[in-house]
Amino acid sequence: MTKLREKLGSGSSALARQVVYRTNDAIEVDDLEWVDIRRRRVYYDDVLLVTYHEETGIGIRVVLWQLLGALCAFIGVLFAINKSIGGAVAFFAITALLALPLVLLLILKTRVITVYGRRSKARIQIPFRRERARTIYEEICERVRTV
Repeated sequence: MTKLREKLGSGSSALARQVVYRTNDAIEVDDLEWVDIRRRRVYYDDVLLVTYHEETGIGIRVVLWQLLGALCAFIGVLFAINKSIGGAVAFFAITALLALPLVLLLILKTRVITVYGRRSKARIQIPFRRERARTIYEEICERVRTV
């Protein structure tokens, strides 16, 4: 039997990146923290609970983009005070472009599948693709039932 290893999803935070894979006998989670890589597994026969929910995926990058957008809006206000309409319009346009990712993340939520085992858990984040998230959730549940 060949070893199946399919990437299910990935996520990142300020200090680490996480990649989740499906194998024949477990869900594998690779935590990539600067120079260390830690792999943990949730075996299908140890699964206690599988959950599926949606959340707004506002991360550190979006917050930093919004701070940059606030700075551009402030500069646009300064241009407007000095009656330099061209500069004000340019900086307000940049502010609107920087606000676009926040609006998209608020409208199009991130789907999260969490697989709880006896000793570990796996959290799979799937942004924007509702059908794929539902399919992965159903496949994991079916695999747990068969094992």
